[in-house]
Amino acid sequence: MANQIAAIFRAWCCCSVILLAMILILAADGTADSVQWLSPYTSSLS
Repeated sequence: MANQIAAIFRAWCCCSVILLAMILILAADGTADSVQWLSPYTSSLS
């Protein structure tokens, strides 16, 4: 049972990290000037 909970927790963490990264990239795309520190990442992706 503990293994199952750990697996679910890991999957949830991965999903939330990916989701957060996508939101940050999309936000930086719309407001590139205000999010200067994300500019190198977004420009290399697009």
